Parts: sequence; C-alpha cells; structure tokens
Amino acid sequence: MNFALFRAHAERMELCLVAGHGKTEIGRIKLPEYTNEVWHGYVPGLKPGVTGMQKLN
Repeated sequence: MNFALFRAHAERMELCLVAGHGKTEIGRIKLPEYTNEVWHGYVPGLKPGVTGMQKLN
C-alpha cells in the first residue's frame, strides 16, 4: 500500500499503522521519500483493515 502525506515544513514523517478502527497500533515506519513537499512511501504486505495515522516530527 502506498502512503502520501503533504507536510511542507516537517523534517521527517512517521506513519503509525493501526488496526481495529484505530485502537491497536501494530507498527511504525518512517516515510523515506520527500518530493514537492509530500512525504511518501510503500508498505508491502498490509492486510485489509490496516490504516495509517501520521505523526509529525
């Protein structure tokens, strides 16, 4: 699954992976790419029901 978040002034972006309607955190990844003020990355192997929430740093 691809994720992309617009954050012009963030120095890095961390994505919290959650399940169970956002109640259970199952992991975190740093979005590795920054292009035109958009942080983005690909997370392989995610199952249905997993979503992402942003964490600004």
